[in-house]
Amino acid sequence: MQEFFAKMRIKSEFIRNSSLMLGGNVVGQAVAFLVYPILTRLYTGIEFGIFATYTSLCSLLVILGTARYEESLVIAENSRETVNLFGFTLKWLTIFCMLILTALMLFGKPLLNAFKMQELMQIRYYIPLSVFLMGLLTLFNNIAVREKKFKTFASANIVRNSANAAGKLSFGWTSMTNCGLVWANVLALLASVSVYFPMRKHFFKTFGNKWKEEKQTAIKYRDFPTFNLARSLLNAFSTNLPLYMIGIFGAKETGLFSLSLVVLSTPITLICNSLYSTFFEQITSRKNNRMPILPMMKSYWKNLFLFLLPCFIVLICVAKPLFCFIFGEQWTDSGIYFQYMALWWFMVMTTSPLFSVFMVFRKQHKTLFAEIIYLFVRMIALYIGVYYMDLKLGIMAFSVAGIVFAVSYIIWIYRIIGEYEKKEMIII
Repeated sequence: MQEFFAKMRIKSEFIRNSSLMLGGNVVGQAVAFLVYPILTRLYTGIEFGIFATYTSLCSLLVILGTARYEESLVIAENSRETVNLFGFTLKWLTIFCMLILTALMLFGKPLLNAFKMQELMQIRYYIPLSVFLMGLLTLFNNIAVREKKFKTFASANIVRNSANAAGKLSFGWTSMTNCGLVWANVLALLASVSVYFPMRKHFFKTFGNKWKEEKQTAIKYRDFPTFNLARSLLNAFSTNLPLYMIGIFGAKETGLFSLSLVVLSTPITLICNSLYSTFFEQITSRKNNRMPILPMMKSYWKNLFLFLLPCFIVLICVAKPLFCFIFGEQWTDSGIYFQYMALWWFMVMTTSPLFSVFMVFRKQHKTLFAEIIYLFVRMIALYIGVYYMDLKLGIMAFSVAGIVFAVSYIIWIYRIIGEYEKKEMIII
């Protein structure tokens, strides 16, 4: 009987934490999407394309800036290790951003030319600032997960989305559209970080840390930068690969693609991140207490396919006229990109929140090899579009590759948990 009530308590806690995280994202995204029909009439496709490449580049660099140590904050054995990991990551993040700034000051033009990103010249100096703020935010987000302060986490998401929307509208109405999207993004990150001001003790504790102790703790959790960093870097690069093709397909076509990517990926990514945090905490807790994990995962997959998949199918059918009506006729092609990518992003929802399984069971080294193969397959898929100079064809092939690999990850995750439960049931 006690075991039954313990299971029910954990289940209700998971539902409560997930609801808090998802609720914050729903409110934040509702604000963001309400203003998008206005933004598409204030900003051009070219400006959206440049901003999309900017944000994808920053997202890639922040992975290097934190070395994925932020995830080790959740599973650290004690508070001392948490402080050491926070301090070590914060120092590396600061040094890394200073290196980016120096490189952009000395070699900005040739670097951007080499990667065919000349369009970023005007906003290049905002890159290190955005990377630092994004990195700091991820550190605080994971501290909040560790301490189960899901309300604070949700509040930070709401503030970020609301500030972002308000900033983009303000700069758009004042005709400062060249850098308006970037300025709004920076201000939103600052506002989101400020929500964690009550948790500032974690920041100030790092000043009293001993470097030797921080380094020893970082070495203990070296799996994160050794394997998880490389996997995350490859995944982020390959997912945003079409946006790095701005020099090949042009800023306008990239902008049309970016709108469909934003409409699809932004809510899904935030929902997945929220679920990832709660799944991470629950999977870690259940493994430590030798409790079953598979029922929770099966329930999640069942609900996705029963309730969410039909919604995606309906959206695929009406995407093209819907984009034309909501965003304007000049964004009709974005609806076509949406149709090509919708099923792939649905499959992302089946696997992304559960990727903590690979960390909890220390399988990062295997996922690294999987991501290398995934990157090559995606590059081949996108090359089809480059060869025929047709981004739509490339995105179609790109999405098919994503669906195939998502199915592979589902099977892999299921097997890992199945093996764990067979082993633990014998011991118990």
